[in-house]
Amino acid sequence: MQVSGKKHHLLLISAFRQESSIILEDYSYSHIKALQKYHLFQLDDRPISLLELGKISPLDQDTLETVIRQINPVFIINFGICGGLTDGVKLHQNYLITHLKHHDTAEIILSLPSDLLKTDLTTIFQAARLFSAEEPVLDKSKRHGIWKSSGCELVDLEGYFIGHIARKLDIPLIMLKQVSDYADHHAKQMIKNHVRTWKNALKQGLHEILKLIEQTEI
Repeated sequence: MQVSGKKHHLLLISAFRQESSIILEDYSYSHIKALQKYHLFQLDDRPISLLELGKISPLDQDTLETVIRQINPVFIINFGICGGLTDGVKLHQNYLITHLKHHDTAEIILSLPSDLLKTDLTTIFQAARLFSAEEPVLDKSKRHGIWKSSGCELVDLEGYFIGHIARKLDIPLIMLKQVSDYADHHAKQMIKNHVRTWKNALKQGLHEILKLIEQTEI
């Protein structure tokens, strides 16, 4: 897979097209099909790529690692929606992820690249812990069990695996998650009914981070 002759400064990673669209609606871009499984977009006239994963599982980690190695970014931002595992988190609010967990694997602590951004992102976004499940959590009792066993406030499907790869490749990572639902049987309908709300809120948070990056040479 040939992306470009030059090294990309920034790689954005999302899971699904509705998440990706908050970038693709605002910028002109070129589309590249990456290894049959993922969609890769290169923003025109900007050192930014966007990798759209679709549904991901633990078995995809080697493939995803290969793709990220080929893109060769110096910085990664993973953004997207997630479910709340506790009523203590606010619906349609952005959270900065500081810890990642997946079942019995070792917890990953994300060291925020304040040396690159020269800004403490925890002064802008509330921090939270993220659990990555293998299937969507759509049951209140399962949600409660994950919260009790993991200590995480949020749940998604891909965050831990992206964090694991970024740590392995020693690439700075920022993870921004927008709470779209409370991980119960209402979740899918909540996401569908409030798509404009969560997209706008997620876009606002992501653009805050991108503005900070534009002010910094990386």
